[in-house]
Amino acid sequence: MPERRRWPKGAIANGLATAFLVGLAVSPIAFRGTFTPPWVQSAERAAAVPLGPAAAALPGINLSPVATPVDGELEPAMLPTLDSTHMAALVAGEDLRLRTLLHHANRMIVPEVIPVRGGLPTLVLPGPASYGLDDLDKAGAVTPGAQAGSYLLVDSVLVAPAATLKLGGGGMTTLLMDASASGFTSLVTWGGTIVLAGDSATAPLAITGWDRTSNQPAQDNGYGRPYVRAVGGDLQLKYVTASSLGFWSGRTGGVA
Repeated sequence: MPERRRWPKGAIANGLATAFLVGLAVSPIAFRGTFTPPWVQSAERAAAVPLGPAAAALPGINLSPVATPVDGELEPAMLPTLDSTHMAALVAGEDLRLRTLLHHANRMIVPEVIPVRGGLPTLVLPGPASYGLDDLDKAGAVTPGAQAGSYLLVDSVLVAPAATLKLGGGGMTTLLMDASASGFTSLVTWGGTIVLAGDSATAPLAITGWDRTSNQPAQDNGYGRPYVRAVGGDLQLKYVTASSLGFWSGRTGGVA
């Protein structure tokens, strides 16, 4: 009796699958012109879109006093001449610093000055608690200035979630934020609150980026400048003047 031929395992299934795929491949050729896919039909149709009447005149835009130019005849601002790659790296470094400190702040119960590689130290204020000038002075984050009511911020400050920092008034008239080639300071809250307020419109709190090496307002020379920022928190300013702050744009642009 002749031996029955055995097909390799799975050969029939593989053959059927191959035949099915070949059929799909040749079907557009075999049935060319007999069927048009719906997406092709949609592309071949056109329909007019009605447009409303054009406005006779565009409405004017009312500028707030803050946005009103001081002098419309002045020369426009110059484009940045700094290295965009370096400036973007500075911004990314700030983001990394804040996120790293925020991770540690969740385990902190008292204020602590944290050293930062390649920059100035940062005073972290954990929540829930309220802080003021005395707390910054006790931690060594500020030093009295040459003039009465003036203070120099020498360490950056991070106000953690549920924490509040209030500065201004009560004899504090000026906050100079340190900046030099060694680094720059910042006031940042992430989920907390920063309140900056002067006594009145005639006695505001002046916040200025300050280069204590030259004893002059900080210039944007490519190594960053001090800035104030709130991320997912509350930033309240009342009777405040700010100058010589910020670098690059966006979140480190000055007051954000």
